[in-house]
Amino acid sequence: NPHKGKVYSEFPGTVLKVDVEEGDEVEKGDRLYIYDAMKMKNRAYSPVEGTVKEVRIHEEDIIRKGELLFVIE
Repeated sequence: NPHKGKVYSEFPGTVLKVDVEEGDEVEKGDRLYIYDAMKMKNRAYSPVEGTVKEVRIHEEDIIRKGELLFVIE
């Protein structure tokens, strides 16, 4: 799967908190970030274990559906 370690946004919204930084080790199921979509706080979790290679979002960023947010290897 070419998208295995890539995390894309599921919904448009506003980033409230980013829980990881580049270089962090994550396990499958670790929380990556919290975002607000339609006045609801949502959480996104790592689909894989590995090292966070890229973090493409910051707190208060506006994200679009399908936007690449993290790369984990």
